[in-house]
Amino acid sequence: MPQSGFKLVRWKVWGLRVLAVVLALLIFLIARQPTSEVRVVGVPVEYTNIPAGLELTGDIPQTVSVRLKGPRDVVRGLPPSQLAVEADLRDKAAGERNVLLRTSNLNLPTNVEISRVEPVSLRLKLEPTLRKKVKVEAAPTQADEGFEVTFVVEPEMLEVEGPASVIANITALKTEGFSLKGHREPFIQMLEIELPHNGLRLADANVSKVKVSVALEARSSKDEKHNQLNEVKVKR
Repeated sequence: MPQSGFKLVRWKVWGLRVLAVVLALLIFLIARQPTSEVRVVGVPVEYTNIPAGLELTGDIPQTVSVRLKGPRDVVRGLPPSQLAVEADLRDKAAGERNVLLRTSNLNLPTNVEISRVEPVSLRLKLEPTLRKKVKVEAAPTQADEGFEVTFVVEPEMLEVEGPASVIANITALKTEGFSLKGHREPFIQMLEIELPHNGLRLADANVSKVKVSVALEARSSKDEKHNQLNEVKVKR
């Protein structure tokens, strides 16, 4: 092998040795760091095994706090998203329930441990999921003065689903707002459905819009037709 080749090999070996020493030094420094307890806020809660036919309602906490013990730089460098805790709702019945938060599935460094979750449990409410058919109403702004407006909404009824307490108070759905200003002739518009509650949803996930047919008629022409009908009745 040429002498230049031997030099290249020696440099590679030397570089690997230096890298190994640096890594060993870093591990040593981390291990020698004083153990710290750090409170991490904003740790997400994952709700699992929600029983079929039930759903969470009310104030549903999305995050909690976790106290970690370990080398200072390591625990401070852990992002909250890596520390998600679990609220297991398996076999829970409808009503208010205390659910312990679990941390057994966390993938933490070997030198880091969880000392406490704050709070250790959550008070949660489970309600039956119900369905109901309700009328859909158009929600326009006021038309230009001198016009009367009629609407036809298709489909006229839609099925919604959600927690029992929400479904009980829903009597109708409204479309998103739309303007009638400047319109003189009939027109058709596809409009989104406005859901008045976060827990409410359309039973058919493929439906998000309805067709609204709008008919406008000037009041003067309507009055004229009315007068003509009255004249016919008088002549008879």
